[in-house]
Amino acid sequence: MSSRVPQNVNKSVPRRDPQTPVSQASRPTTPSHGLNPASLMALQRSIGNAKVSQLLRGHVASTQGVVQRSEEVEQKLIGLHVPNGDAKTLADGFTQEYEESSLSQIAEAVVTHKRTAQETLDLLAALPTPDDMLILAAVTTCTVPSLLKVAPAVKNGRSSADAAHVLTNCPDLDAADVEWMLRLPSTTSAAHITSLSNDLCPAGQITGEKASSMIKALQTKCTDDDITAFVHGVRATGLAAALLETLAGGAGFAEILSKALSSGWNTASFGSFIGTALKATAQAAGLQTLLENDFVADLYNMITAGWTASQLGAFLGTAVESGMAADALQKLVKNAGFPASSLEMLNATWAPDSFGTFVAALHAATLNPDQIQELLSTNGIPASSASLIGTGLSPVQVAQFLAAVRLAGVTASNVQAMLATGGMIATLGGVITGGWAAVSFGTFIGHALNAGVLPGTLQTFLALPGLPALVQAMLVASWTANNLGLFLGEVLNSGIAGNQVKTLLSQGNFPAASYAMLTAGWSASELAKFAASASASGLAPANLGGLINTPGFNASSYALITAGLTPLQVGQLSASARAAGMTAANLQGFLSTPNAATACMNLIATWGAAQIGQTIAHVRAQAGAPTDAETVDLLDLSHTHNWAAASVRSASGSSAVGGTLSWAAVIGHAPTFVGQPGPRGHGGTGGATLNSVTFTRAPGGGVAPYNVRLNIRQERVFHVENGHTFEHFEFTYANCTRDVRSSLYPAGTDVEAMMIPLPANPAAQNIADQAAWAGVFQGLVGTDRVGVQQFGATFIGGGGRTTYPTYINQMYPTGGGMTQIYAAELVAIGRLLGHAI
Repeated sequence: MSSRVPQNVNKSVPRRDPQTPVSQASRPTTPSHGLNPASLMALQRSIGNAKVSQLLRGHVASTQGVVQRSEEVEQKLIGLHVPNGDAKTLADGFTQEYEESSLSQIAEAVVTHKRTAQETLDLLAALPTPDDMLILAAVTTCTVPSLLKVAPAVKNGRSSADAAHVLTNCPDLDAADVEWMLRLPSTTSAAHITSLSNDLCPAGQITGEKASSMIKALQTKCTDDDITAFVHGVRATGLAAALLETLAGGAGFAEILSKALSSGWNTASFGSFIGTALKATAQAAGLQTLLENDFVADLYNMITAGWTASQLGAFLGTAVESGMAADALQKLVKNAGFPASSLEMLNATWAPDSFGTFVAALHAATLNPDQIQELLSTNGIPASSASLIGTGLSPVQVAQFLAAVRLAGVTASNVQAMLATGGMIATLGGVITGGWAAVSFGTFIGHALNAGVLPGTLQTFLALPGLPALVQAMLVASWTANNLGLFLGEVLNSGIAGNQVKTLLSQGNFPAASYAMLTAGWSASELAKFAASASASGLAPANLGGLINTPGFNASSYALITAGLTPLQVGQLSASARAAGMTAANLQGFLSTPNAATACMNLIATWGAAQIGQTIAHVRAQAGAPTDAETVDLLDLSHTHNWAAASVRSASGSSAVGGTLSWAAVIGHAPTFVGQPGPRGHGGTGGATLNSVTFTRAPGGGVAPYNVRLNIRQERVFHVENGHTFEHFEFTYANCTRDVRSSLYPAGTDVEAMMIPLPANPAAQNIADQAAWAGVFQGLVGTDRVGVQQFGATFIGGGGRTTYPTYINQMYPTGGGMTQIYAAELVAIGRLLGHAI
C-alpha cells in the first residue's frame, strides 16, 4: 500500500471498547457524515443540495471503511510492541493506509524514542513522510513542540536529517531559530548551519531570522566555509552576535569581507579583527565606512608588519570610537612608514586600545596624518610617550600635550629632545596630574622652548617647589599659555636663575599686574626682555615685581616703548632709577609726565638708558629739586644743547648754594647762555686805555679849581662783560655768588660800545668827581649804575691844577630790560653748561 499524508482525526472517530467486536460497537449518535449543521448549510448554499447528498454518501462509506480497518492497524501496532492504549490511539487516528514499514517507523517512534501516540500523530501530520517523522522523533533532546517548529523547513525542502543534525548539535537554541537557519540555501550544509547557529543564536544573542538574513547577505560574495570561519573568529573574541549583526547584516559588508580575503587576510583572523574592533566601538557604521574602498588591503600591511588581528581591531575600533574621521585614519594607515612606527609604539608597551585613543586625540588636537606619522616615527617618541603614560597620564592627555608642543612650532625631534632631558618626564607628568590642563601646558612648554630656553633649564625651573601653582596663577589672571611660555622662556633664557623668576612670580599681585602690562600694549616678548634687562641691571626680583605692581606703570612704561626705546633700555632705565633711590611710585609719576617718554628717547643715543634713569632719580631726590615737568624740560634742554648727564645731576644740587632757586628761571635763562663766546680778559685794572677825559671843576667857596681825569680801560670793560652779559658771563663760583643776584644786560647788548663814551658823559663825570674826593663812588648814568674809583696819586696837570686820576671800575644795569638771576640759579646754569662750579 502506498503511504499517504496522515490526518489526525482522532477526535472525530467513535471510540469503542477493545473487547467489543466491531459489529457490536456502539454507533455514533451524530449524523453519519460527521458535519455540523452550520458547515452542512454553508456547503448546501455553495454547491446545492443534490451535490451535497452525493458527496455525503461517499464520505460515509469512506469513514466506515476506516473504522473497519482501524482494528487491523491496532493489532499490527500491538504486534510491534506498541502499548495497547497507544496502539488504539494511533489506529483511531489514522485516515490512510500505511505500508508495514511505515507502521514499523511509527512503532519505533513510540517504543524506542518514547514519543506518545498523540505526539507521533502530530509529527506525522506536520512532516512529509513517516521517514521524516522517525528522523526527527529520534532527536530525543527536543520536545515534540520544538520538533514541530522545524517542520516547515522540512516541508520546504530542507532534509529532516539536516534538521535533526542541527537540533541535536544546537541544544541551547530555540527550535524556531533553528527553523530560520534551516531556510538557508540547500547548498549550505548542516555542519555550517550548526556552527553558525551556535555562534549567533544562543539565548541572548540574535534571532535565527536575523542570523539567516545576515548570512544570506554574506553569501552573495563569500563561501560558506569563509563565512563560518569568519563568524567563529568574531565570536571567539567574545563580541555579542547582535553587535556583529549591526555591521555584517548591512549592505556592503559582504564586499568588505570578500576583499579582505582576497587581500591575504586569514578568514578567522579577519573575524578576530572585526570582533575586537566592534568591542571597542559602538559605531558600526563608522567602522564600515573606514573599511570600504579596499582599505582592508592597507590594513593587511599592518598584519604583515607584525600586528596581530586583535591588536589591530582594538586600535582601529578605539580610534573610531574616539571620533577620528575615516579619511584621516585611512590616510594615516596608508602612510608607508606607519605599520612599522605604530608597531614600535606597541613594542614600547602601548596597549592597542590606548594607542587608538592616543592617535585619535592627536588628530582631534588638529595634527594632520602626516604630522602624526612624523611624531610617531621620531626616534625615542614611542618610549618617551609610554613613559608619560607611566606617570599617570591618560592617552588623551599625552596626545594633547605632545600635539600642543608640536603645534607651538617645536619640531618632532626637539619634542623628543625635551622629553629625553633628565627628570623632564616625571616633572611633566606631575604638573599635568597636578591640575594643569595638558593642552595649555603643552602650549606653554612649546612657546617656552621656541623662546630659546634650554630643556634642562626649563625642567629645573618647573621642578621648583610650588612653581606650577605660581605659573597657573598667571593663567587665572588671563595670561594665555603661549604668551606665558614666551615670557618665561625668554626670561629664563636671559640667564636669570629659576629661583629668582619664582620670586618675581610670587610678588603680590604680579599675575594681574603683569597681565595689565600686556593690556597696555606690551607684548610677552617685550615684557620678558624688560624684566631680564632690569634684573641684569641689578634690580632685585622683589623690587622688579613691586615696580610692575605699581599702579599706572604699565601704561607709562609702555609709553617709552611707543617713543622708541627698546624693552632692554626701559629695563636699564628703570633699574638705574630704582638703584639711585627713586621709589617705584616716583618713577611712575615721572614717566607719566607729558613728554617724558619723548625726552628720554631723545637722550638715548648720547646718555644711554642707565644714565637717564640715574639722572632722573638723582635730580628728583635733591632738596629744592625740579618738578617732574621741570625735569622733563631739563632733559629736553640737555638733548637740544647736548648737556651731559653728569652736568644735569650736578646742577640739581645747586640749592645748597643758598638763596632763591627757581628751576623755571634756570630753564628759562640757561638757553640764552648757550653758544656764547664766554668771558674775556681777566677783569683786572689793566689793559689798554680805551678812552680818557680830563675835566675841570671850580667849586668856589674857597676851593681852588682842580682837574679830574676819568679813564676807561679794557680790563674793566671785560669785568663788566664777564659779570653782566649773557655773552661773556664768567661761570665761576665767586662770580656767580658775588651778590644775591646778578643783573644782566639783554642778550646782544654791546657793553664795550656803551662804556667807551662814558668818560665824556656828564653823569659819569659827576660820579668821578665824587670818587675823586671819596675814593670810590657809584651813581646812575641813565639806567646803568656806574662805579668810579680813584686810581693813583694826584698830580699837577693842565693849568697847573691839581689833577685827580679816576677810572670806571664797574657798570651794571638797573632797568631797561635787564635780567636778574639769583646766585644759586647761576650756579645751576653754569653746571648745566658743564662748568665746574
